[in-house]
Amino acid sequence: MTEEIIEYRVRSLESTVGEIKAAVISIDKSLQLLSQLEAHHAETRDGLSRAFATIKESADEQEKHNDDYEERLRLIESQMPTLKLVSGWVIGGVLGTIGIVGSAAIVLVMK
Repeated sequence: MTEEIIEYRVRSLESTVGEIKAAVISIDKSLQLLSQLEAHHAETRDGLSRAFATIKESADEQEKHNDDYEERLRLIESQMPTLKLVSGWVIGGVLGTIGIVGSAAIVLVMK
């Protein structure tokens, strides 16, 4: 009877060892997959960090250009009244000259 008990326990132990072996293989595959996912996650995190750093640099550069454009626009806006005045004088002068030439032409035609 003790042989049967020992034999039963050995078979039970072999079955348990087989289950443990299958579980260890499953754990090994899961750990390999987990390490691959971790490496992929690290690459993705680094890529996102680089992308956001590039975006920040680009935004800073754009902000600098916006400041330059704003300064230039303010300068142009400050010169606009003078520019309008001068263009009015030029247009008035051209129209006056055309009027004088036209009047002179009419006087010559009438003679």
